[in-house]
Amino acid sequence: MVPSNGSILEVGSWIGRSSCCIALGIRDSNFNSLRYDIVDYGIAGAKEWEERFGVSVFDDPSGPEVADVIFHPGGTVALLKKNLVDRDLSRYVTMISLGDIKDYAVETKFDFVFCDATHGEEEIEKNIPIIARLMNKDAILICDDIVTENQADLVAAIWNSTTHYMTKETGDYSKMGVFVRG
Repeated sequence: MVPSNGSILEVGSWIGRSSCCIALGIRDSNFNSLRYDIVDYGIAGAKEWEERFGVSVFDDPSGPEVADVIFHPGGTVALLKKNLVDRDLSRYVTMISLGDIKDYAVETKFDFVFCDATHGEEEIEKNIPIIARLMNKDAILICDDIVTENQADLVAAIWNSTTHYMTKETGDYSKMGVFVRG
């Protein structure tokens, strides 16, 4: 499927690994003027982590790994921008919006969304209805960390997808759900 209006949204970029992949795809396509927006919390420090997630980063199972990122000067968004700039990909990003997807307000309807903000039923129920309102009728949604069929079915039901499937598991949080409407 070729995007009808050239619109891509990424929700939950963290430090930009997936962002670089999406930007590379834009660069290498014939559609290098596509709109590509990124929405992420942009966490910088333990206080912001705790306010956002209600738990100390030091109590998180991935604490040391997370701490390296959020204590980096400028936090996650600084690493996101660095990764894009170091690979000469920042010009393919239209906008980086810091904050919660619920506060992201644009008139654009997106054809493709990559979402890394569905880590369990609570995040699915919170974020997918918002994302659904931002998407065109015929669109593709890919969600990282959809690890059970029940989670995939929940996303599909909320988003009203006509087709969905899960990728092969390669680790505890490495499955993705692919959802298509139209």
